[in-house]
Amino acid sequence: MKSRKTVILCLAAVICIEMSSIPAYAAGWSKEGEESVYLKDDGSKATGWIQDQGKWYYLQENGWMVTGWVPYKGKWYYMTTDGSMAVNTTISHYRFDENGIYSPSVPTVENPGDNGHNYYKGLSEEQAAEADLHAQLLASIVLNNPANDTDLKKVTEAAQLINLYCLKPAYEDTAEGDYRSPYGVFVTKSYSCAGETRALGRVLDFMGFSWTHKNENQNIHQWVIVNMDGQTGYADPQGAYVGYG
Repeated sequence: MKSRKTVILCLAAVICIEMSSIPAYAAGWSKEGEESVYLKDDGSKATGWIQDQGKWYYLQENGWMVTGWVPYKGKWYYMTTDGSMAVNTTISHYRFDENGIYSPSVPTVENPGDNGHNYYKGLSEEQAAEADLHAQLLASIVLNNPANDTDLKKVTEAAQLINLYCLKPAYEDTAEGDYRSPYGVFVTKSYSCAGETRALGRVLDFMGFSWTHKNENQNIHQWVIVNMDGQTGYADPQGAYVGYG
């Protein structure tokens, strides 16, 4: 018969072997290809807002760290190049308060209505609000840029921003409903020239401009007709072509 001491030693050895087979994770920042992720104690990737060493970071649903603008609960935040949230600072003449909330000095038009453009036909109020959050941010960026001292410059930058939204996703005219609205441009990345035109128009609403939709509901190219600096002009977000006449 084995001694009691031998049995205890065998049990201890088994426990050590089992414990060694459990993976050990070091919580903290890690790399997934070129993307930064934050691993929790169990090895899973964190998502959403996290705080690390007194700074706030935002991680996508796939765990990748975000840089640039982040919309959250109707407000906009800015994550700097190292991923940390901008707080109590001004970046390129855009101000962020002690909570990291973007605080523009020049206000946008509040609740401008759709001015008869019927932007969000078939979409929910929540979807419309999400798209409008993007449109209002772009309007605020334009209005708070001191270099934009004429209507032409303001509308030009607005068109350029819409064009940037539409550079990466492919031109799309098959998605159900989204592609004709600002929601398709800003959120689902599904759009047509009609959607781009309405997205620019929605930004112009928040900037205080009235506009006309050229060739609306026709199967040909579409753009914005808008009064700038007392003159009738045009703005085409595809290519960001803006001018008088």
